[in-house]
Amino acid sequence: MKVFISYSLSFFIILNTFSGNLFSLEWKRGIFQVDYINPNISIQKYGSLDPIKENADVPYKLSDLCSFSSQIKGSIFFRLSTGIMAQWVGPGSFSIDRFEHSWSEKVLNTENILTRNLIFLGQGRMIIDSKVIGKEALIIIETALGKIQCKEGIFSIDVEYLQDSKKKIITIICFKGTLQFDSINGSKFKLNPKDKIKALAKGEFFKVEPQIMTPSDSRFLDQYNRRRDQFENPNDYPQSEIEEANILKKVEEELSQSESVLRGEFFMPVLEPIQSFNANE
Repeated sequence: MKVFISYSLSFFIILNTFSGNLFSLEWKRGIFQVDYINPNISIQKYGSLDPIKENADVPYKLSDLCSFSSQIKGSIFFRLSTGIMAQWVGPGSFSIDRFEHSWSEKVLNTENILTRNLIFLGQGRMIIDSKVIGKEALIIIETALGKIQCKEGIFSIDVEYLQDSKKKIITIICFKGTLQFDSINGSKFKLNPKDKIKALAKGEFFKVEPQIMTPSDSRFLDQYNRRRDQFENPNDYPQSEIEEANILKKVEEELSQSESVLRGEFFMPVLEPIQSFNANE
């Protein structure tokens, strides 16, 4: 059975009509900062055949959509202007397909920034520390066994592919905040702090089981935090400037002051189909 997870998140662009006006948003790609990267990790810009920034000094910043891969063990520490600090540990691959900001019409300040993120984790372990920058935020992590959604929190996702047995395994740990895991068989799971689950897929077989956090799980988080603290300005995110040129035509003054206008013109983005997975391969 082929399971295709195509990303057509039919997100409710909730439409608010006030005095005959329709509110919408424009999105601007943010900034991706690499704090540390093993030299064996390849960075591939979308649409390019050649790796980029292979030997660049860190930290450095990108605004391109990129994929990352390594055939052997290695790690990368990065942060996004959309409110994400993260580490990925290979071997395996992942890609960052959206890290975007938008601003409400006539509300040009950081308190009203909206952000959205979409990451594909093919294989490897990723730990993410996410924070809401501004008004609303959304993080989606897509894997071959399902997707994880989060607004704010600290969590890790480990995707393994056992070639000998053709098994795919995902282990999800919630350290802080809340997560939702939508599995490929349609089941939904909510994870609270200290919750841990493991899902396994092989052919038609699929199961999800609760797990108990181990001391090694806590050590992994501690090691991440200690390493993160060694970087320059470890608590700062790359800055993406608010450009008035990216804001749509201004609306009437009395409408822009309404709280319901801001919440109505955004809740979740419509994302185009990008990638599909075959859980049986």
